Amino acid sequence: MIRRSGGSVPRLPWMAGLVVALLGAGCATTTPRFAAHRGPAVGPEEMAAGGHLIRVAVLSGVNDLAVTSNVSFDLIVGKRGTTDRPGSIWRLRLVGGRPALESRRGHRVKDVAFPIRLVPKGRGGLVIVNGNRYRGSLQIRRRRDGSYLAINVVGLEDYLRGVVPKEIGAVGEEQIEAAKAQAVAARSYAVSHIGRYAQEGYDLQADERDQVYGGVMAEWPVTDRAVSATRGMVLVNEGSVIEAVYHSTCGGRTADARELWGRKNVPYLRGTYDTEDHRRGGRAFCRDSPRFEWECQWPQGAFHSHVASNLGEVLCTSQYAIGQVRAVRIKHRTSSGRVRTLEVITSHGRYELDAAQARQVLTDERSGRTVYSPCFGLTRRGSHVIIRGKGWGHGAGMCQWGAKGMAQAGYSFEKILEHYYRGTALARLPD
Repeated sequence: MIRRSGGSVPRLPWMAGLVVALLGAGCATTTPRFAAHRGPAVGPEEMAAGGHLIRVAVLSGVNDLAVTSNVSFDLIVGKRGTTDRPGSIWRLRLVGGRPALESRRGHRVKDVAFPIRLVPKGRGGLVIVNGNRYRGSLQIRRRRDGSYLAINVVGLEDYLRGVVPKEIGAVGEEQIEAAKAQAVAARSYAVSHIGRYAQEGYDLQADERDQVYGGVMAEWPVTDRAVSATRGMVLVNEGSVIEAVYHSTCGGRTADARELWGRKNVPYLRGTYDTEDHRRGGRAFCRDSPRFEWECQWPQGAFHSHVASNLGEVLCTSQYAIGQVRAVRIKHRTSSGRVRTLEVITSHGRYELDAAQARQVLTDERSGRTVYSPCFGLTRRGSHVIIRGKGWGHGAGMCQWGAKGMAQAGYSFEKILEHYYRGTALARLPD
C-alpha cells in the first residue's frame, strides 16, 4: 500500500553515485583549435535538471557518427578540446580500422583519443547524434571490437520526458494519472539500475532491454506534465528504491516475479487479478488493449517445420539434429496460468523450453504470427494449429494498459501504483 508521512512524500537521503561529473572546458575560437582542457564542464540543461545525471547508451556498435548541437558547444577529445559554433557537424568514422574525426569544414583531429565529449554551452542546448536530438551532453567511447558507443549524459527528469511517452504512449488528459504512474515507475527503475553497466561506462540502454528512450523527438505535452508533477518521486520497499518492472498488457492477471524469473522474496512483484475487486472473472482494467486477446493460426505441416527450424536456432544446433517435429504441448503452467514449460517431441527426442524460449520458437515475425506473452494455449482445428493467448509482455509489475484503464475510471496515480506494486511507499529523491 502507498503510505504518506505527514501528508507529504518523504525525502530519501543523498544517493551516492547518482551524479556523474563531466570533465573539460571550452576555448572559444572561430576556427576550431584543440588545446589542453581543464574541467569541469557540465551542460546548463543538466544543471537545471536537479543534478541527478544518468548515462544512457543511445547507439552501440556503430562505425559512423555525425554529431553537433543547436547552440555553441565544447568538443573534448581525450584531454584536448575546442569550442565550435551551432550546427557545426563533426563526423567520427573508422578509416582503415582507425578512428578519424573531422568537421564538415575540413578540420581534422590527429590521434583521436577517447572518450569524446560534446557539451552544449547554452540553455536549451541539445546534442544531435545521427539526426536524433537529446538533452544533456554526449560521450563517445570505443568498444573492444573497435566500434563506437554513444552515451547521452542527461538529467534524470529530462530522461523521463523521452521515456514516458515511448512507454505509456502519447496519452490524452483523461489518462494523465496513468502517465504519472508510468513516470514514477520509470524513475524508480532507472535509479535502481544506476551503475548496472558501469564497466561499459553507462547505466541504461535506450531500448526494450531497459526502457525505451526517444530523446527530445519523443516528448509529449501531457507526459511532460506528468513527469513534472511527480518530480523526484520513486517507489521504495524496505528503504530501497524498487526495480519497478512493467509491461504492456497482462490479459486480466499480472504475474508473480517468482514464476517468471525464479526470484525469491520480491514482495512488491506479486501477481494479482487486474480487476477492481481483485477477483477472477472481474472486468479487466486492460480490456481495451489491442493485445488483450490474440490468436495465431498455422497449417500443421508449416507449424512443425517452423518449430524445428527455430528450435535449432535456440539450441544452437542443426535442424537435422532436431529431427522432425511430432508434437508440441504445454507441459507446465505457472500459478497465474502462464506457460512455464513447453515440450517439443521430435523424431530424435524430447526438448523442454522455458517461457522465453517457447515464445521465440513459436513466433514468426515474417508472417506476423506473434506469440505476445507466455499466457497462451495450443489447440488443433482440423488441419490447423491454433495458438490463442492474452496479454503482451512478461506480465510482472504494472500493466500499462491496465493503468490507462484505471486512470479513465478515476483512479489516482497513487492508487494505480498501489494496485500493481504491493507494500511500497512513495519517497522523493533529494534535489
